[in-house]
Amino acid sequence: MKECRCVLLCGPSGIGKTTLIDNLVKIPNVVRLPAYTDRPVRSYERNGREYFFVSPIEFAKLVTAGDISPEDIRRFGDYSFGFSHSLARRLIRTGKTLVVEAFCKEIAAWRAQYGEALLVVAMFPADKAILRQRLIERGHSSEFIEMRLQQAIREIGDLTNNSSVNLTLNINSDTTTDELVDILLQSGLRRGA
Repeated sequence: MKECRCVLLCGPSGIGKTTLIDNLVKIPNVVRLPAYTDRPVRSYERNGREYFFVSPIEFAKLVTAGDISPEDIRRFGDYSFGFSHSLARRLIRTGKTLVVEAFCKEIAAWRAQYGEALLVVAMFPADKAILRQRLIERGHSSEFIEMRLQQAIREIGDLTNNSSVNLTLNINSDTTTDELVDILLQSGLRRGA
């Protein structure tokens, strides 16, 4: 089985990607690669965990300097999101395995950058109630939750039809992060030295 150097986690908001990443980075030489964004930090987020939070001016400077490619920028509402592939390549060269939370529409660009060293993992909820409860626990409004649930339906459809997905994880209320970590290790996640 080929070892991967980059794990791309895709799935709807609230499915547990961040929680899984929090556990994966406990493995030696496995590191999180957050995207940069110019949106404000939410109360439950930390800079450098979910995202690198920067001002719109700082985000533009990262693009101008070539740290974020214009092709990799995603816009959601009034905000921009983008990964630094130069940072990713530097981390991989130092022997790190990256774990990345990404959108389905980014899979092709990541596959082009990292080829067979990329393990694409789709995370699906066993049912919509799991997502709804997790979004409620985050303190989101009813309108926001309904918007996110509709977005989740689209994302699940996109991921289901994406031939680049290597592994599918079905998440239910009894699924533990230890179980998910074990599945990823068995699927080729590169262990640290």
